[in-house]
Amino acid sequence: MKVISLLLFLVCLLCGCATVDSSCAGGKHLVSIKNSGWKVLTLIPLASGNVHCPNDNTTRLFEDTTNLENNIIMLDNVVKEAGARGFKNLSTTIREENVFFVLLSRRIYHTSAELVFDGAHAQ
Repeated sequence: MKVISLLLFLVCLLCGCATVDSSCAGGKHLVSIKNSGWKVLTLIPLASGNVHCPNDNTTRLFEDTTNLENNIIMLDNVVKEAGARGFKNLSTTIREENVFFVLLSRRIYHTSAELVFDGAHAQ
């Protein structure tokens, strides 16, 4: 029972998250997407980011949303919201972290891209 209580406490502290950040530098419109989630024994999902509401501090409990497909969905939403034609220079990295050996593991997908606009677009 103590182990379960500890795990639930850690989930509350270290919940998964989904974030979307964008910036404009040197005439380039850059997007950075990060989605993370926690699992027990690398198999049982505890918490992961809510890809439908990134940046809202919402978590999906007992679901695994940490994958490249969900990061691309979030990127497509940014493209639509920004009125961009598409994106280029897509890059994704995956990082795995273990806590208490393999008892708890965290997977982080980080995707970045540059938005492509029509020539008339200026921001």
